[in-house]
Amino acid sequence: MKASPKYVVDASVVVKWFSGLEEDGENSEKLLSSHVEGTSPLASSSLVLYEVCNALRFNPNLGEDDLSKAARSLLKLELELVDFPEVFESAIALAFSRDITIYDAAYIAVSQTYHIPLITADYKLLAKIKNIPLVMPLKEMKL
Repeated sequence: MKASPKYVVDASVVVKWFSGLEEDGENSEKLLSSHVEGTSPLASSSLVLYEVCNALRFNPNLGEDDLSKAARSLLKLELELVDFPEVFESAIALAFSRDITIYDAAYIAVSQTYHIPLITADYKLLAKIKNIPLVMPLKEMKL
């Protein structure tokens, strides 16, 4: 990673930037704007690229061209991406101890490894990971 980012985001936040989902939309847009402006750089697991594209693939309002455009836009955002080899041991331990997916655990592992708050809009996940430090619900973001 280059500089220490201010926040880690998971796919539940990033997909909102491209899908037009209204719930927490204002906070997700503020987070994106602050990243683009350089005031709050964002990091994520490299899995975010696959997860977001997969979620958008199954959005009935988006076609192939829309998905290609969204993928190019996502890459242009230059999120600081952490590869799985850097966090897999922590992710595996979290997945088993909290009964969550490796995908979700990877974002938490990035947050814990680099001591950067994780922002998520996955409220089912939040219910499973109570008391994990540095994890914040998107709806409680104050930018």
